[in-house]
Amino acid sequence: MLPEFLHSIEDYTNLTSTCRIMRVMMATALPNQILRLAAASSKIFFRPDPLFLVAVTARELGNWVRFNGHNEWEFFHEMEKAIGGGGLEVLLDLAVKHCGLTLERIRELHLLRYSLINPAIDIIDKCIGEQWRATENFWNDGVSDAWSIIAEPAETLFPFIIYGEFFGPDLEAFLDPESKTKILSVSIRLYITEERFSHQDGLAIAHMIQSSRWKSHWKEMRALAGADFNENFFENWAFADDGPGDWRQRLWENAILWQGLKGLEMLQPHLRSS
Repeated sequence: MLPEFLHSIEDYTNLTSTCRIMRVMMATALPNQILRLAAASSKIFFRPDPLFLVAVTARELGNWVRFNGHNEWEFFHEMEKAIGGGGLEVLLDLAVKHCGLTLERIRELHLLRYSLINPAIDIIDKCIGEQWRATENFWNDGVSDAWSIIAEPAETLFPFIIYGEFFGPDLEAFLDPESKTKILSVSIRLYITEERFSHQDGLAIAHMIQSSRWKSHWKEMRALAGADFNENFFENWAFADDGPGDWRQRLWENAILWQGLKGLEMLQPHLRSS
C-alpha cells in the first residue's frame, strides 16, 4: 500500500534506498503506480514534459485502445478534451490510468536518452535546426535545401516517436497474415495528428526526412530494400506521385520510419535489433 501514499518517483527511490526491508517492499509496486509517480516528476526527470512520458507509453496506450470498442470510445471522449485545449497532458493522463512503467524500463530509457535520443536530436538539428541554419552562406548554396523553417529539434523528434509508437503495430496486420492486431481507425490517426502536428510541424518533418543529412544515416537500411528501392523516389518522399512499383517503396519507408523508438535504433548500427 505504501506506493499509493508517495508523491513522486524521487520519493519512491529515496524510500527504496533507506533499508533492505523497504527495498524489498517497494519492489512489489505495480507498473501503473510507478508511472503515476514518474508523471508527477515529469517536469524534473522526464523532460521534455509531457512529450517524453507520452512517447514511452504511446505503444502500450495504443494497444489498450485496440483492445475493445469501449476503450476506443473512452479514447475519443478524452481526445475531445485534448483538441479543446487539454493538449498532450490528456494522453499522459490516459496513460497513467491504463499503462505502466517499471524501474528497469526507466533505467533503459535513461541510457537511451544518451545513446539514441540525444544523438537523434543532434541529427535533426543538423537537418532543420540551429546547426542547419548556422551553416555559412546558408541562403547562397551553403546548404542544398535552404528553406524558411522554424523548428525545435526535440519538439520535432518526440511527436515523430509518439506517432510511430502509437501506430507502428498496425503494420503487423499487413506483414503477418496470422496477426490478430487490430488496425486503429483513420479517425484516431486524425485525432493524434491534429493534436500534435501543426502545418509547420508537418513541413519540418517532411523536410527532415528528405534531408541528405537524415538519409545518410539510413543508407544501410535502405539498401536492404534492393531493387524495390529507387533513390530518386525518396528525394520527393512527401510530394511524389506513386508510379509503377512505388507502393512497395512507400510501404518500406513507412515500415522503417514510423516505428517509434525501435525505428530510431536503425539510426545507430550498434543498437539495431534483428
